[in-house]
Amino acid sequence: ASSSSATAIKGLDFNSDVLSPRMKSFHHTYLSVSHRSRKIKRHLNISVDWAGCQPWTFSVFFVIFKKYMYNIMYKHLHIGKNEFYITGESYAGKYIPALGYTIHERNPHAELKINLAGLAIGNGLVDPKNMLAYSDYLPQLGLIDDNAMLILKKLERNALDLINQEKFSDAADARIRILVMFQNISGLINVYDYTKNDNSSTITLYSGPIGQYLNQTKVKRALHVGSKPFSDGNVPAAILHEDIAKSVAPWLVTLMENYRVMLYNGQLDIIVAYPLTVNFVKRLKWSGAEEYNNASRQIWYVDGKIAGYVKTAKNFTEVLVRNSGHMVPSDQPVWALDLITRFTRKIPFDQPLVGNRKRVRVTA
Repeated sequence: ASSSSATAIKGLDFNSDVLSPRMKSFHHTYLSVSHRSRKIKRHLNISVDWAGCQPWTFSVFFVIFKKYMYNIMYKHLHIGKNEFYITGESYAGKYIPALGYTIHERNPHAELKINLAGLAIGNGLVDPKNMLAYSDYLPQLGLIDDNAMLILKKLERNALDLINQEKFSDAADARIRILVMFQNISGLINVYDYTKNDNSSTITLYSGPIGQYLNQTKVKRALHVGSKPFSDGNVPAAILHEDIAKSVAPWLVTLMENYRVMLYNGQLDIIVAYPLTVNFVKRLKWSGAEEYNNASRQIWYVDGKIAGYVKTAKNFTEVLVRNSGHMVPSDQPVWALDLITRFTRKIPFDQPLVGNRKRVRVTA
């Protein structure tokens, strides 16, 4: 299951009934290796065909989502023993731990067990309380000066106080004020990639070719979404606003103790920047904390190029992906494919990708 999966489908031809790769665009070749996946979009009211469906807060969302997943398993019992991976990015940092934790708690007593194997979260807003230190990060990039740093620190303290008071809606507003203040001070409007000063990293999903393709009757029938249109998430975003400031770190800790977990971040992101992720990870109380803090960083290569840096401890992997912003699969599709393939195939980052003794070739 994945979030924002549409951002990872560069190079596809949306003007045909069959989604197919263009010959001169990004493509990949697996030799005797393949992934089987069912992609579930971010919000229920734009993905699952339930009459009168409304967007939910993540605490309610995972209860409904759990039922949906078990319905899939009952209808397709032959896939029940397959390894199940939950992946996504950004706000999925909330519902991936929620769904994973639900499966973990339910499995021991469930008639139908889901073979949860791992969870991967990209630029995920998991623990906002410990992901507010923009004023420590942005001066190091040279994007704000000391005066601006003091302004942001004041705003961060306000957001933290509101979280501690469990005024989560107000805290979410306070977090937005931090980002807006940065935009006003720096003149940069793109908080998803600080090398850009426009919204070019945001794909036009709803009115553009992707939205047009997904709204075709044949495509909606194939996706089992009934007559529901693929549309923007403004209404769900408004209803989920309060949850933005809430933490799911305790659920993530349980999952880290029992399953393989990968957190990856694009180097150029601001809104959920890599240092903010590291900041909350270092505060997690789990059995691998000391091993993680003492672990050496490893250089990750793809086709002889430095794709990023990796740190591992027990079943946990933390990755920085170079030259990419908030949308890693869109910004660096070849490297993202290498990353998720290694994770799901349990291939160390210092070994070539292989499948049945044949190398997996990833090209651009």
